Amino acid sequence: MRMAYNTAIQIDTLEVVYSSDYLDYPEIRGWRTSDQLKDVVIEIGTTLSANWDGSHIHTLDSQKFLVSAPDPDNFTPFKDLTEAQCIGFVKATKEYWSVMSILTGRVYDSMQAATQGLCALPWE
Repeated sequence: MRMAYNTAIQIDTLEVVYSSDYLDYPEIRGWRTSDQLKDVVIEIGTTLSANWDGSHIHTLDSQKFLVSAPDPDNFTPFKDLTEAQCIGFVKATKEYWSVMSILTGRVYDSMQAATQGLCALPWE
């Protein structure tokens, strides 16, 4: 039987801009207020967890991830968003992979046997 990391993303909050327009000029890529898109998710609040086959469980509460600007041609209205899409938005951020690396590192560290007090120097 092979053991593996299990990770989970729980979506806690969605921060929304009610009216936005994406400027798609190479010199000015970004958002400004207008009426092009309605109810655009710009930040997702999460709880992240990781474990090793159900043990050595670690959780990071209140992690927030800034979401990339949506493509206006493939925009999903807020009322039609799914949890799976929001999880995909989080996983598409660079920050997610950094934070998850730290979290799985904590799981790995907790699997290691603790040192029992001071040890003699190996060369003595």
